Amino acid sequence: MNNITVLLVEDHLSLAETVTDFLELAEITVDYAADGITGLHLAVTNHYDALILDVMLPGIEGFEICQKVRKEARSDVPIIMLTARDQIDDKITGFDSGADDYLVKPFNPDELVARVKSLVRRHRGEFDQSALHVPSRYGSFLFQPFTSRRQQWRPAAGEFRPHCRLYSQSQS
Repeated sequence: MNNITVLLVEDHLSLAETVTDFLELAEITVDYAADGITGLHLAVTNHYDALILDVMLPGIEGFEICQKVRKEARSDVPIIMLTARDQIDDKITGFDSGADDYLVKPFNPDELVARVKSLVRRHRGEFDQSALHVPSRYGSFLFQPFTSRRQQWRPAAGEFRPHCRLYSQSQS
């Protein structure tokens, strides 16, 4: 994975420096905002591969930034909420606001890096699209996933077929 750029919106400078150091060690470029207003401005005027938002920020809360990015800017950029608010209601509010992930402080910086990379990889569509080979006692089988997200399968009445094409090894 190459050239990942994230926006970190965090009002505690020492934590922001630590997070930035870990992300940069993982070769992730970081832009930083210390308040919600600046963070929202940067989020909607620049391209980022992911946003990392604290919830309790001066100016505008992270939940509101998340909502505005989703509803007003109509962006599908991956968003991780990084916050000390650990109640289930807070987590639900985060996801309802449009967050893709929610990580509670204190956290392991390696976990944050892994979550950023995972979300960016999925958002970019970077996954192995090759066929899955499955050996069995009946021979080897090749499962080939559909290549189009628009392709929909609708079974006929009383019919069942798996959501993949099944080929024997001799057909591949």
